Amino acid sequence: MNRTAVTNTKRSYHPLVVFFYYAKLLSAEQLDQIPKTTIDYWKLTPHANMFGYEWVSSFYDNYEDFNSIQKHKIIFKSARLCCKLFTTFSSFSKEIKSYTKIFKNNVATVIQTIDYLANEIPLDKACRVFNISTQKFYRLKNKLYCSASVLNHCFKTHPQQLTIAECSAIKEAINDSDNERKKLATIWYKLLREGRLFCSRSTFYKYANLVSERIKKLNYEKTKHSISSSRIFEYIHIDTTLLPTLYDGTVRAVIIKDNFSKKILHYGIVDSGSSTWIAKLLEELFVKYQLHNYPEPITIVSDGGSENKGSVNIWLENLNSPLISKQTAKTKEFIYTNNEIESTFNIFKNEFLYNKEISDKEHAKKLLAEFQLYNDNERYPLMLYGLTPQEVFDGAIIDKNRFKENIRQATKTRYLKNKEGKFCDMCSEK
Repeated sequence: MNRTAVTNTKRSYHPLVVFFYYAKLLSAEQLDQIPKTTIDYWKLTPHANMFGYEWVSSFYDNYEDFNSIQKHKIIFKSARLCCKLFTTFSSFSKEIKSYTKIFKNNVATVIQTIDYLANEIPLDKACRVFNISTQKFYRLKNKLYCSASVLNHCFKTHPQQLTIAECSAIKEAINDSDNERKKLATIWYKLLREGRLFCSRSTFYKYANLVSERIKKLNYEKTKHSISSSRIFEYIHIDTTLLPTLYDGTVRAVIIKDNFSKKILHYGIVDSGSSTWIAKLLEELFVKYQLHNYPEPITIVSDGGSENKGSVNIWLENLNSPLISKQTAKTKEFIYTNNEIESTFNIFKNEFLYNKEISDKEHAKKLLAEFQLYNDNERYPLMLYGLTPQEVFDGAIIDKNRFKENIRQATKTRYLKNKEGKFCDMCSEK
């Protein structure tokens, strides 16, 4: 009688089965299929003492959460979706144009986010979201960013930065509705003269652009072939522009300006673009300031328009003075521009008249008179180093080092004040 040989072979379990057993992720039906002797063996196995246990211990510590995720399909799908979005965002961020600049400008937010994520996931994984290493994270964190600082730098670690009070003064001045259309240089000099702030112009521009709520930044305009004068009445600029009114149509405004002091010497609303009116205004100017016998040369600078010829040339010839001449801007004989008067019209229209309407000719004359006072007494052109045009015209000496000592003292005081300050949690711990 032949007997069929029965061979009993020992099962070899997949590594994940053992892993799922220890994580308590196996169902009751699955446990029934595993021999009791095998389960007893697994129970007696000191897996916590095995090499590499610390690599996977985080999974065991949170096995209940993983078990819940596996049992609930919607949670499991959400977790997979988050992983996919995590990977995609990390990949995209590498290709974003100017990503480095965006990252630098928001470094404080990035560090706070990574600190938050590190409470839930490993630090290196949180850093990977923003494509930085843990070493770079600690390097950035050691710079001690501070939410109280405009630059996000700790005041104690970076004491050279402007103080909170100085930044507040800049922010208040820049975002003041009365300064909305003013040049940054005028605002800077006004703060210097009022003693509210002492810093260099480049520093002021840097902070102004950071705290400004303006839609359009107003920057210092660099000009080419500008005239440089050393005294009043050396160069006198004249030009006209058209102004729309509500009831009288378009009227023509004329402004005459001194190059050295930047003061508006004379102005008027004329009936037409005829040179007769320009000659009349020039004669009124010469009478007003007694320039007919002025002992030094006077050059009248204008553009090549017809209003600056004809009667103007005749008037000039009748003066019969070798010290008084007229030059046409941007010509071979006189390469310099008439930008001094052109920029004045730009200030008049875009800074002074912003959101204002001119009703008629008489209203235009009134606004021109108000603009003369504004230009001569409230503006601080860069070349005057903190003086108004009227002050220079009256004899004030232009001093480019006028605020140098104040700025030097403010720098020293600022350093000591910031060094002693405790404005953020990190510098408070030191």
